[in-house]
Amino acid sequence: MAKLKVSSLRSPESAPAAAIPIPPTQRLIRGWEVDTERVVPLSLLEHHPDNDRIVPRLGETDFHSLKTRIEKEGLQEPLHVVQDGAGSRLLVVSGNERLRALRLLRVQEVPAILKEFSSSEEMRNHILSANLGRKNPSRNPAHRLLAVFPQAEYPRLYENLQGKKGEVVEQQRAMRDRVSTLFGWSLEFTNKTIRKTQRNKTVAATITLDPKAKKRVDQARTELKDIRKRLTSLEKDKDKINAEIASLKRQASVRQRIGAKFGISL
Repeated sequence: MAKLKVSSLRSPESAPAAAIPIPPTQRLIRGWEVDTERVVPLSLLEHHPDNDRIVPRLGETDFHSLKTRIEKEGLQEPLHVVQDGAGSRLLVVSGNERLRALRLLRVQEVPAILKEFSSSEEMRNHILSANLGRKNPSRNPAHRLLAVFPQAEYPRLYENLQGKKGEVVEQQRAMRDRVSTLFGWSLEFTNKTIRKTQRNKTVAATITLDPKAKKRVDQARTELKDIRKRLTSLEKDKDKINAEIASLKRQASVRQRIGAKFGISL
């Protein structure tokens, strides 16, 4: 009978441990300094979830022009990316439409700059500022404010505290100072912009909706206008019908009195 080697009898616990694989994104991030450029695989890049909410998607014609330009001239500027919280993904904060075009063109690698932000507001402002050249409503200061500081997330910023005192007023002042610093606005201009959003509540609803939701809201708004027109028309018809009923009742009453006068039931 053949003898077994000692090594073949070694328990699984004593076998050398296999190296733990390092995720591709983490391998890429190692040694990558903030605000420097690297060539990265397109497969590691994803759209940032805030992008569509802050910056409207390009229309079909504009997107086709962008795709054609990239195909002919190449990528003129690197994409801007950040790590997600787990460090397992790279999210594009500037260049989401270019990323979409690059995927359709089957590009394998692209230049990208690693960014880092101290707060979500700073990151949102970067997304917005990087797209100010595009034709979108975010060039309006009120839209810009609401995109970076959504009213649902920062109600105290937009609250009307006129005549009030104390800690809540100090908190609001600190928030508005932060907004002014982030956007490079004066405190007076920040307060003026906030007052505009308070006067026009529909601005807040528009800026926080994604394209699909906005389409549904616009459709509902149009249908509501039609319903109100029909109701107004029916109300007018109702008044006309009620007047005609009252007139007929008066005429019937007169005829009944004539019959009663002669002792005849009509």
